[in-house]
Amino acid sequence: MALNELSEIDITASGDDFYEAIEKCKANWALMDATGPFSATVTLTAAQVLALETTRIQVVAAPGSGLILEFVSAMLSFNYTADFTVTNADNGFIIQYDNGVDVSESIDMNTFLEGSADAIRWMNPSSTADKVLEGGINKKLEIFNEGTGDVADGTGSTVIVKVIYRVHSTGL
Repeated sequence: MALNELSEIDITASGDDFYEAIEKCKANWALMDATGPFSATVTLTAAQVLALETTRIQVVAAPGSGLILEFVSAMLSFNYTADFTVTNADNGFIIQYDNGVDVSESIDMNTFLEGSADAIRWMNPSSTADKVLEGGINKKLEIFNEGTGDVADGTGSTVIVKVIYRVHSTGL
């Protein structure tokens, strides 16, 4: 639906025509506010997974002035060659803006990386009901290990991170 279709909406519509007019409005509003969805894929080497507690990895670049990224979802695929050893129960993959605001739920590294087989997990968005998002304007998305323990081993294994996101104009 093109933005110029706003002029085609009949504001005197009733019944089913009224609901069709409302849907056109909603579709056009979404087009003006957000672009996407887009996807980005990053493959983490075993060395990068081992370092995630101290070295965050960019999964989506900063969008530009006045824009904010909306994390929609991610799929993590563990391409098994060797098990990782995860030392603490609090170790988990999480995605944040590079200012520290979480945008995803956490994926438990213990059950994901120690299964001696390929594995896939969904990452859902975290609740944003009470989050202050202004700090996320023009911030990139990064993945890291939110835990406090070391991760070891995993030689030759990789974790593929596929992120779905939208870009919103904030007007700020």
